[in-house]
Amino acid sequence: QGCGLLAVASTRSQMPKYEFEPQYTRHAYGKGRGRTNRVRCAHTACTRCRNEYPSPDNVRCPSCGHTWWIMEDPETCNQCDEFIYDCTPCVKSVGGWASEPRNRGRILERPPYCKSCWVDWHLEQHRRNHTCIVTLHAARIPEPSDTAGNISRDEFVATGFKLACFNMAGDEIWTKCGEEAEQMSLGAVRAALQQVLSLGDEKRLARDGLCYSEDEFVAFYGSSWQWDKAPPSLNPLIMISADGSHLNEHQDKRLVSSLSVL
Repeated sequence: QGCGLLAVASTRSQMPKYEFEPQYTRHAYGKGRGRTNRVRCAHTACTRCRNEYPSPDNVRCPSCGHTWWIMEDPETCNQCDEFIYDCTPCVKSVGGWASEPRNRGRILERPPYCKSCWVDWHLEQHRRNHTCIVTLHAARIPEPSDTAGNISRDEFVATGFKLACFNMAGDEIWTKCGEEAEQMSLGAVRAALQQVLSLGDEKRLARDGLCYSEDEFVAFYGSSWQWDKAPPSLNPLIMISADGSHLNEHQDKRLVSSLSVL
């Protein structure tokens, strides 16, 4: 049989995860073959990839855009059930292990995973180990009804607004009162909590499967080049409203005054 295009991964679930379109071609061996329908590197004038007979690469990595070669068909990821088109360096760059065919049997009995699923797993492990759960309470509080600052039992206007955040132990870790508090968005509260809890330094995933700050990346690699390519970690801060609802980052533009007020 001649060289035929076996598969080009363009599924909805996989494409948004990657920068480049993955490709795979099944090659037949023999003189003059392998010159047509070959995959091409996504980078122009690339000297790294082999695109000529007799040993052309037959897979394009969706992560780096370069091509590489496998003898057998791509393996299927044990997590997402998609073909694995990621090259070995890209898989290892996020703490993953290479799948069996590309290692010629050196790594056996290890389930194969694509780079995207490795990233999701490592980032979720990091988040679980560093999660900080905070409950956010919004309340109306009584304000003084006379100039002396006294609150009358018979007459007061409950127009004061207070925000208070508590950790899992029930300790108050942040509070804000007045009109400024009422006009705050959930994003502003999140930013304030990240500063109070020292969660402001961004961390990214390294090749050992752990997340580090930019200073730690530079100290280890000697430059910020690896930092620029590394996937960012998930935000460890989880905000919960007084009624138990998860206040995720998609709601950050929402005003806290729109929450259930005590």
